[in-house]
Amino acid sequence: QKLPMAQLAPLQKKPLKIEFERQTETLGPAPHFTQYLRRWLIEWADRNDYNIYADGLVVRTTVDSRLQALANNAVARQGDRLHGPVVAFDLLRQGGVVAALAPHEHVEHSMLGFVLACAGVVAFAFVLRPGLSWLPLRPGHVVVRYGGFVLLWAPLLLGYLALLRATGIAIAPQPALPYLADADFARPGFWCVVVGTCVAAPLAEEVVFRGYLQPALLASMSPRAAIAITAAAFGLVHTLPYALPVALLGAFFGWLAWRCGSLWPAVLAHMLHNVTTVVLTVCWPGSLDLLYPR
Repeated sequence: QKLPMAQLAPLQKKPLKIEFERQTETLGPAPHFTQYLRRWLIEWADRNDYNIYADGLVVRTTVDSRLQALANNAVARQGDRLHGPVVAFDLLRQGGVVAALAPHEHVEHSMLGFVLACAGVVAFAFVLRPGLSWLPLRPGHVVVRYGGFVLLWAPLLLGYLALLRATGIAIAPQPALPYLADADFARPGFWCVVVGTCVAAPLAEEVVFRGYLQPALLASMSPRAAIAITAAAFGLVHTLPYALPVALLGAFFGWLAWRCGSLWPAVLAHMLHNVTTVVLTVCWPGSLDLLYPR
């Protein structure tokens, strides 16, 4: 029964006198699992048009309490170990001793260190000669062979990334690619990233893999085996998610070096590939959304 307006009006003017107090939520013996499950449940409910608070959903799980207790203790111990260094770093950052880097600055600083390391590798190659001569150059041969190879490799890359997404494996673009997609030509760091990607990386990586490792393997095994093992190592260095497509690239570079009997063809093909990737990313940033849909 509704109140008459004559009684309702005076009541509306009175304060509610609510004493708000946050309720402590008991997460049970598996707090980390509970938080993970909560996030998953919210996303699942959004996708399936459920209201987890109003639709009467009941979630039942089984947890091994002994294993969970061991896991909780391990997390607590690791947290205690990390607490001191994290607090010290935070104090240094607040005091201006350590500056927090923006994502693009992190890419630039990382690439600068990488370029310096690559320069050291190339300088070392003048002291200890690689097992393969630098010449002949054969640029025409490289361009024609790379053009044919990339027509086969690009569809394989697209299929590989699609297969990973279909199996629920998330793969992110390499850090330099989102940076290049948001290209700021006025930043000196941008050109450092470009030089590091297009010049320094091909030179240093080919010296190490096709200049030192592959010739050393060729001394004790067949060319096919030496190229395959070197390519596998080359792929794994570029992180596990990218190991397969990069290993195929490495096999092509290794075949070029072996076929031409010199290091420069592999370096040129590597440079050509990286330049193509940089130009494509800068001129068509949407290519990242095609390759790595969110």
